Amino acid sequence: MTLNDQQSSAHTIEELSCRIARLAIALDVPLSTDAEVAHAINHCKFVAANEQHGHNADCHETFLINSTVDRRQLHLHEELRALLTMRYNIESHYVEEFGVIATRQILIEAETQLEREGFQQGAAGIDLEQLFSGN
Repeated sequence: MTLNDQQSSAHTIEELSCRIARLAIALDVPLSTDAEVAHAINHCKFVAANEQHGHNADCHETFLINSTVDRRQLHLHEELRALLTMRYNIESHYVEEFGVIATRQILIEAETQLEREGFQQGAAGIDLEQLFSGN
């Protein structure tokens, strides 16, 4: 892996993580623990008021969508879930392609940049210490 590849990969993760952090803040969705990230991914099912109620086995909450604001919230939650899933898939790909050590460095660089931009450590749902501790 070249330095340019590593910087490009870190930038990709940083941009995803930045959007994830902003969405989490806007939606008041905590991402400090693995359980909170899992809850955000499997969050809740929104059902339009004129649609049939369904149930998602991973989801314990169902909300009726009655307004444009609710629909906006739905789209933001869907985006958050999609970005968290996408980032996980990209990270897994990086581990396979570049190895654990290079992927760890990429994630550290991305997290450091987010902190420079004013986000709290872990705001985007990545706990680097836990991720690479082997526990």
